[in-house]
Amino acid sequence: MAATVADVRDEVYTRILLKKNLSGYSENSFDLSKTWRPYELLEDLVQNFPNGKVYIVACGPGDIVLQDRKAIIGTREYCVFVGFQIAITDVDSMSECDGYALLVEELETTCRKEFNLDGFQFSRLEYMKDEKGLPLQFIMQRAALTFESYFQVYYKTVHS
Repeated sequence: MAATVADVRDEVYTRILLKKNLSGYSENSFDLSKTWRPYELLEDLVQNFPNGKVYIVACGPGDIVLQDRKAIIGTREYCVFVGFQIAITDVDSMSECDGYALLVEELETTCRKEFNLDGFQFSRLEYMKDEKGLPLQFIMQRAALTFESYFQVYYKTVHS
């Protein structure tokens, strides 16, 4: 028996993989990784994942929220982290980065609309943000030019 967080992660992974295999995204050549450690050296990203990499990571569950003090049943949210990284071939190409932004939106839609695990329903989705509250979908200049975008998707279930 798997942990519930793993079941939720696996459902997200399966839905993205199925859509990718059916050529359901604007770009379907990315690598998909189910992992507990979303990490790749930028040099390896360029060499080993030229079409980008999508990470699916299980996060810890939220608190059980009771409706009132007498309630014996509450709700609980489970979170999955989704990240996309790809080396940019031309930093000045608006169409290249716009295409990556479109793929991220498509991944988001998959997580919101196609998740289908018994007893769970989509609750909310949040993009990672900087200290000023701006969503982190950006070009990162480190050892290589990289487009990155990250969000967390939450699913709610009844819990006793």
